[in-house]
Amino acid sequence: VAPGYLRFASFCYTASVAGSAAMVLSTQTLLLAVGVVGSNVQQASIMAGAFNWVMKDFVEQLGGVLFASQMGETRSFDADPKRWRMVAAMAMDGATLLEILSPLFYSSLVLPVASVANIGKNIGFLTASASRAALHQSVAITGNLGDVTAKAGSQSIVAGLIGTSVGIGLSTLLAHDTYNFAMGFCVLTVIHQGCNYISLQS
Repeated sequence: VAPGYLRFASFCYTASVAGSAAMVLSTQTLLLAVGVVGSNVQQASIMAGAFNWVMKDFVEQLGGVLFASQMGETRSFDADPKRWRMVAAMAMDGATLLEILSPLFYSSLVLPVASVANIGKNIGFLTASASRAALHQSVAITGNLGDVTAKAGSQSIVAGLIGTSVGIGLSTLLAHDTYNFAMGFCVLTVIHQGCNYISLQS
């Protein structure tokens, strides 16, 4: 691999841990907001919340497909993968913050807000995947792109598991409070954005 690979992979890993932890916080607040979980949730509310959750995911996938079809024509991901990797990180963090703040909206607005957040997440995932291919190609210098990509996938899975554990711990520590979650998210997003930026400098 290229000389900067270790630094690149290390900071990507740390960014993934922080991003995964933030997603745990956002998922919990969103589940509370749509009525899927909670101490005083009635059976009918659970069903309505579950339906809303499915609709939100449908809108997310549709938005992602439309975005990918538009971006595929421009070939921008290959021209400037570093910039698009940062755009992906910002889209993910913006969408995650919107989910964390969803309980503060009127109940009639929670589903539209969650849908917009999910579209942002899907765009972030697609953009990260597209730009990641070019970044992996730049560090795979002996025709070993498949191996580098496989290792990056393994590193991402481990980072996701650790990040999920950190998020669960933070959730308990922050007393399941939306404002506390927002403050915790701010710390995690600084780590996420900073580590992404440093990794791209490598």
